Amino acid sequence: MDYLLGKGEVVTLAGVARQTVTVRAGALWLTVAGDPRDHLLAGGERFSVTADALLVLEALADAVVGVDCPVERPLHLPLLAAVSRNNG
Repeated sequence: MDYLLGKGEVVTLAGVARQTVTVRAGALWLTVAGDPRDHLLAGGERFSVTADALLVLEALADAVVGVDCPVERPLHLPLLAAVSRNNG
């Protein structure tokens, strides 16, 4: 999902485990709740979130920001078939 942020606009994202924030254009200030470090990202840079977190983003200039979550691996179909045979 992409967000269009005007300069100075602030967005809070909750529960963003295993997601990546990518600055597609512009500049962004990013902070993670409980982490004393701040992160400054420019167009093309990304920040990966490894644990469930609350993020605060502020556009330092007009920005396009993408928040991407990985696609979960589907269960292997032969395994599903085996489970169905055992339960049916």
